[in-house]
Amino acid sequence: MSNGRKSGKKHKRHSSSRSSTGEEFAEFGNRNSNESPVCSERYGMATTKEQLDIIMKKLEKLEILDTINKRLMDMEKDIHEVKSKVAELEEGLEEADASIKDLSDGKVDKKDYDKLESQLEDLANRARRNNLVFINVPEGVEQGNNKCAELIKTIIATHLELDLDDNDIERAHRTPTHLTAPRANPRPIHVAFHAFTVRQKVIKAANLLKTNPYPDGEAQRKLVITEDVTPKLQIERAKLWKLRRKLLEENPARKAFVNYPSSLKVIEPDGSVRRINAKNIE
Repeated sequence: MSNGRKSGKKHKRHSSSRSSTGEEFAEFGNRNSNESPVCSERYGMATTKEQLDIIMKKLEKLEILDTINKRLMDMEKDIHEVKSKVAELEEGLEEADASIKDLSDGKVDKKDYDKLESQLEDLANRARRNNLVFINVPEGVEQGNNKCAELIKTIIATHLELDLDDNDIERAHRTPTHLTAPRANPRPIHVAFHAFTVRQKVIKAANLLKTNPYPDGEAQRKLVITEDVTPKLQIERAKLWKLRRKLLEENPARKAFVNYPSSLKVIEPDGSVRRINAKNIE
């Protein structure tokens, strides 16, 4: 009897335990079922955010690829320009070498000699095709010739409102490179640009210097940017610019342009056009 009562008590305790455990599972199940929509919503939000992050990263990569492609296209264009320039120089050198050989052999008369001189002059100017000269930049502001390129890039950004890449300027230096004696005016800075297109952008923006002088202590310096040409061509062009000013003063309705290498294109008010070569100016 006692064993029976004990077993009954044990059975009752197990039943009670199972019942309690079942209720706990049921409660847990109800709790989970009540919370599942919230969890699902949070999971969905997290998933959507992750997807947006992935899409944004892909878009950023596409923008970078577009930038790289544009730079590659610009580089390809620059390389094509350099190849064309090298081909022109090589052709000019071959002609010059042939003429020099004829000169040394005594086969060249005055006419051929003048032609040779003209070819060498043209070759020297074409070699400077990508160059510009910055005039009236105060001495010493670059703190050494190796800083000239950085100074020119800053001047172009500040005074011409153009942003150049680091490789757009190949080199820059004062001429003469060493200051041996005091000078009344600062030495000019010769700048070689990586491409003719960059050089053209700079020279076209040079008009901004008229209203944007360079600070020099308490004074203001008016900077000037000119093309880099040989001394002979400088003299010829100076004649053309003088004649241009005279023609425009005589008739402001005229238009006149100095063209490479040394000619003046004049457009009259009636539309007629005439060209004047510097060699024909006394």
